[in-house]
Amino acid sequence: PELEQPLPDHFILHQNYPNPFNGTTVIKYELPLDAQIKVEIVDILGTRVRVLHDKVVSAGFHSLIWDGTNSNGLKSASGVYFINLKIDHKENYIQKIMYLK
Repeated sequence: PELEQPLPDHFILHQNYPNPFNGTTVIKYELPLDAQIKVEIVDILGTRVRVLHDKVVSAGFHSLIWDGTNSNGLKSASGVYFINLKIDHKENYIQKIMYLK
C-alpha cells in the first residue's frame, strides 16, 4: 500500500526556485487545511502583475509555476517582485523574488 504523506502542521510559503530566474520559477506552499487561496505576483510598487491562483485549495503540498508574464501575457521587466499568498482573505505571506530577462 502507498504511504500517505502527513498534512503540513502550518501554512508555509517556500522561497521560489530557481531564484533569480529568467524562464520559469516554481512556487511551493503548504496548507494544513482546506482554504481559499490567492497567489499573486506584485511589483516593487505593490502593483499586481498577475494572479496565479484564486480558489479553494485542499490541504496538502502545492506548487505553481510563474513564467514571468503579466496578466496580459506580456513578459514583465527584469527586477524585484513579490509572491503574495493570501489565505481566507486574512493571513498574508510574502516572498521576494528576482526576475532577470
